[in-house]
Amino acid sequence: MRVDAQDRAHRHALSPDQCDAVVGAVQSAAPTYRWLDATIIHDESKRPGLLREAFGSSRHPERVFQYSFLIPPGAEGKTGLLAHLQGKLAALGVNVCDAGGAVLIGEGNVDKRHALHEYAAHLGVPAAAIAKFGDKAGPDGNDKHLVGPNAYNVGKDDPACPHVDNRGRGRFAAGTVEIANGIVDGIVAAKAAGRVPSTRALMFDFDGTLTMHGEGLHADAMALLLRLLDHGIDFAICTGRGPAIFPMLIEQMADAGASEAAMCRTMTLFMFNGARWVESQELAEILGKRRKQLEASSGR
Repeated sequence: MRVDAQDRAHRHALSPDQCDAVVGAVQSAAPTYRWLDATIIHDESKRPGLLREAFGSSRHPERVFQYSFLIPPGAEGKTGLLAHLQGKLAALGVNVCDAGGAVLIGEGNVDKRHALHEYAAHLGVPAAAIAKFGDKAGPDGNDKHLVGPNAYNVGKDDPACPHVDNRGRGRFAAGTVEIANGIVDGIVAAKAAGRVPSTRALMFDFDGTLTMHGEGLHADAMALLLRLLDHGIDFAICTGRGPAIFPMLIEQMADAGASEAAMCRTMTLFMFNGARWVESQELAEILGKRRKQLEASSGR
């Protein structure tokens, strides 16, 4: 049974005590990690700094789902910062993980594994039937829970996660596209032969998995997502980012020719490493607003 979006949002928000402890832990790190700005800000446009991310909905404007500690390029000491925060917050039940250009802190039992199992339950398929892609599957990475059968690490080789299959192929979006297109070929062939495919859906991290080296959605990754929509193959994007990414992504896909109906039917979007997801109704609202803006700008 699906959990109501508002109940899910309430359950997966950090408590006020957890928020206070997180801020205290970061402030205690500031003298050592001088590049870390320990001032809480609410506007994502004011990066770099300590970003307090709350889901962008009037229903829950006050809830904190995750803290992102943004790290300037070339900054040293991230490993030490992770260890410091993990030690300070060990008794609090929160999850501290590496997200490349940021350190993410969220509720302890909400991570990408949680999102994977919610998504599998939503589709009514086993988690092993979902192909999983991430670029940070190491012990401290925020993709470490997208592992097990049918999982692919498209980041750097990491001997600490041999259970993730990277097959020595391309890296980042290039690796994702190469592997995923082969999986799609198999799904299409199985359906054409009247068989149930072994892989029923795909789940992607965003940064470093559908992008290359900090860029936006890669053109080949866009073509892959459009192919999934065309064939009616379910897929999810699960990112540590907050809600600002999704209107941009949805607009790019719509501009590239994706239909609103196909996106609402086939695509699921998770933010904050799975603490919150965009329901199909919310996705339809985003697309509806975009359509009205386009009609207004064209004078229709």
